[in-house]
Amino acid sequence: MRIRFSFLGGLITSIVLFVGFLLGILIFAMLQPQNLVSKNYYNEELAYQQHIDKVQRLKALQNEPRFSYMKNGQLSVQFPAEWLEQPISGTLVFFRPSDSRLDRTLPLNIGADGLQLIDVYGFQPGLWKIKLDWQMSGISYYAESSLVIG
Repeated sequence: MRIRFSFLGGLITSIVLFVGFLLGILIFAMLQPQNLVSKNYYNEELAYQQHIDKVQRLKALQNEPRFSYMKNGQLSVQFPAEWLEQPISGTLVFFRPSDSRLDRTLPLNIGADGLQLIDVYGFQPGLWKIKLDWQMSGISYYAESSLVIG
């Protein structure tokens, strides 16, 4: 038994395979997650001037909070001693650029020595952005640092 191919049959087969390939790519692209950097991206963009003001106020200070990653799987946030006379409140956000589902927000809980220790042992390995947003004497400040957990 011999199979015969005609030009018209080959042309129709090629077109059907090409359309099937395009539909496959389209379905694959539609099933990929479309994550923005944050869920409230547009609202945050409108409030960006306030963020710029917080960063500028931080630069005007003589000292800044220091972040240190210790080998025992803890992150320390150290506030300068001269700030401890004032009430300080705020949040500490661990932002994972590659997967927003891993983001964590912690309240700022500074000890009498100006130190807060955070256990990051259970965090996924990779790049994390640490975003510190705090208020001191009714004025807001913002600091950011990067942390690579490996």
